[in-house]
Amino acid sequence: MIEILKAKIGLLHGAELEKFVGRLLPTVSSDYENLSDTLNLSGRVTQGPADLLSYIKANGRYIAVLCTGQITGTQAKVLADIEKLTREDCHIRDKIDQVVICIAAVVGTEEEIYRSACASHGWASTIYPLSQLAHLANESPEVTQITCAVEIAEIRKLLDAERHQANSANAARLAKRFYDCGARVSALRTSLAMSPSRFIDLIDYDSEHRLAYLESGTIQMNDIEIASACNSTGVSDEWLTHGEWGMFAIESISTYHWEQMQWLRDASPASVHVLINGTTQQLVILAHLHSKNWKIYSIAFDLNFAGWWGDHHQIPEVYAMLKQLADDYRGRIFGRVIGPEEYATILSGQTHPALFMQKTTGGGAHWFDDIFDYKHKYPIAENYEGWYGTWFTSVQDYFKRYDTKIESIRAAS
Repeated sequence: MIEILKAKIGLLHGAELEKFVGRLLPTVSSDYENLSDTLNLSGRVTQGPADLLSYIKANGRYIAVLCTGQITGTQAKVLADIEKLTREDCHIRDKIDQVVICIAAVVGTEEEIYRSACASHGWASTIYPLSQLAHLANESPEVTQITCAVEIAEIRKLLDAERHQANSANAARLAKRFYDCGARVSALRTSLAMSPSRFIDLIDYDSEHRLAYLESGTIQMNDIEIASACNSTGVSDEWLTHGEWGMFAIESISTYHWEQMQWLRDASPASVHVLINGTTQQLVILAHLHSKNWKIYSIAFDLNFAGWWGDHHQIPEVYAMLKQLADDYRGRIFGRVIGPEEYATILSGQTHPALFMQKTTGGGAHWFDDIFDYKHKYPIAENYEGWYGTWFTSVQDYFKRYDTKIESIRAAS
């Protein structure tokens, strides 16, 4: 689906691209919930310095969104669009906090040029090139359905044909064991907020009526069906089969768990989300593998370096791990600041990550990108404490103290 989305988005230009971005960004972060077109005095959509605007009620500032589908001369066009935001006819130029640049084309090292151009005016920047637009769209069933309706219909026909063949081939295969886990299947479906029809499509179950019998405890579930449900939803096999541990497994990961990081890299997740508890600076990583299958990682260390005792020499290793994540999932990794209750909820193992991401706000979505600017090379650095809190600048201060060691680790890698 990612490749199909890339092909479709790559064909968008002008108003069509702006309409697509207008649908997509509100699904990415609550920062874009007030996204609107540029309007003239009569209230009609008009071409202005920014293609789309998002008003942030909390501080009375704006996010300006620039869209381009142009492939030839893309760099010149984007830089020109950035400069348009400084013109006198851009009435919000003194209230812009961030510029979001959506490019329906491949972007290389010129991304840094765009960031520097925005930073020169004191603006934070977020770049969404073609690949990232496709990955973000893939996260939203609604956006994917609207963008690829024809292609999805054809895929469903092919899948139905393949499923029919697979069912015929598997008819001779006898399940070895059956388990009385209907109540847990019902709890799983409820946690996903899915209707019976959508759920049987997801886990490749054969009938809504049979699902009703299963959930009521009238019939049992065989091991082949359990394996399909686990692969489709990410639910724990131990929990679904035996009712042990949490509904969704929590794995622990630290700076020396390179095997797990390699496994995750090889799994090529659609997106990775680094959540930080804004009160304690404890970390959680949510990795979206495919469909409804996510993995949850509890990070063994926190970023409250001021509270560490005798372990500060490990700070460069922490930086190296975080930077490795940023490099491995460039364009697919996002931050989010959450509260203590939300932190406890996701680590309870009873909440599906996809539903958790929908229910929590997207506040601090850029903290993971900005944390590496501990030398404060960009003018926007003066806003870091206001955006994220004192914990953020404290972490950067500790990174700065160990700058020599950090630079030597980066050079060795």
